[in-house]
Order: sequence, then C-alpha cells, then structure tokens
Amino acid sequence: MKEKLTDNKVLTIIVLSLFVAVLLIIYLLFFQVSNEKREEIIINAGKLYYEKYMSSVSGVNQVEITLEMLNNSSDSEGKPFNLMHLGKCKKDTKVTLNIENKKIKNYKVTLNCN
Repeated sequence: MKEKLTDNKVLTIIVLSLFVAVLLIIYLLFFQVSNEKREEIIINAGKLYYEKYMSSVSGVNQVEITLEMLNNSSDSEGKPFNLMHLGKCKKDTKVTLNIENKKIKNYKVTLNCN
C-alpha cells in the first residue's frame, strides 16, 4: 500500500534539508582553508625563513623555500613555523623569493594541496 505523505512528514523533510544545507554552508565558510590563506601563510613563513637562514649570503638572486624546509626549521624566536593550515599540502609546495640587494623584491607561490 502506498502511504500518503502527511504534513508532518513533509515539514520534517524540509527542516532536515534546510539543516543539512546550513551545515554545508558553515563548513564551506569556516572550515575550508582558502588558497589565498595558504599562500599568505607560506609567503610569511618563507620571508622569515629567508631572513633567518639565508639573508647573509651574498650574490643570491632567487631562493626556493619548500614546505619541507619550513617543517624542518623554526622562526626567529626558535618556535616551529605555524603551518597548521598547510597540512593537506605536499612537501613540494613552495615559495620562490626574488632577491635584489639582499632584499625580497617579489615572490611566486606554488601550491600543491588537496
């Protein structure tokens, strides 16, 4: 026998659908890390890495700093870099810094993240 949908069942289906949609929107807005945020993190860490480990080297025009290099080092205060949002990125994620007169002129980020 076919059962007719009652008003309560229809209302329950609508409420559950809206609840799932709201949860999906919340997840996308708050728990997904954007590529812009990832780029910002690796750029800042790369600049600090350069200043601490490489800025005293003369004649360098370009430096590639990989995520693996950052994971194996620390910032100027001796603390590990905060790379939490890069957890889904592969080790070959990198920032390439272009150097002129021991100063960072510009950079290029290569993200390899899921």
